[in-house]
Amino acid sequence: MAVTTIVSSMVLDRCWLCGAPKSDTKTEEHHLVPRCYGGSNGPTVTLCSSCHTRVHEAAEGLYKGNPIVPYASQAERERCIYLATVIVNSRIAIERANDPNKRTVLTMWLDGDSHNTLVRLTKHLNISQKKVILYAITELAKKHL
Repeated sequence: MAVTTIVSSMVLDRCWLCGAPKSDTKTEEHHLVPRCYGGSNGPTVTLCSSCHTRVHEAAEGLYKGNPIVPYASQAERERCIYLATVIVNSRIAIERANDPNKRTVLTMWLDGDSHNTLVRLTKHLNISQKKVILYAITELAKKHL
C-alpha cells in the first residue's frame, strides 16, 4: 500500500493515522514539516495526541538510526514512517544548510517594568514588539560580537 503524499492541509474528523474519531480523543493539527524546521505555513494533518507523540518519537528514532514504529496495521506503520521521514528530512536539510532564515519560537515572561518599557518603545518607535526585540538583538550583537 502506497501512502499518498500530503500536499495541502487535511483537517479531518478523525486521526489520519489510527482513525480514532475526534469525539473519542483529543486531536491536534500536525505540521508535516515541524515549525522549528520551517513548516509554520505548510500543510497540516489531523492526528490524535497519542499518534502525534508517536510520530515525533518515530522521527527521533529514525534520525538516530533506531526507528521504532509502534503500530499494529501495515497502513498505520506506513503513514507513521511517511510523517517521520518528512520530519527527519526537514531536520537534516536545516542542519546541513545552516539556514540563517530558520525560525525559532521564543516564549518568555516579562515582569511588569520590562513589559511597560517594551510597550513604551513600540509606541515611541512606531514598530511592533517583535521588531523592537529584533532591533535590540541586532544592536547588542553589533556592539558586543
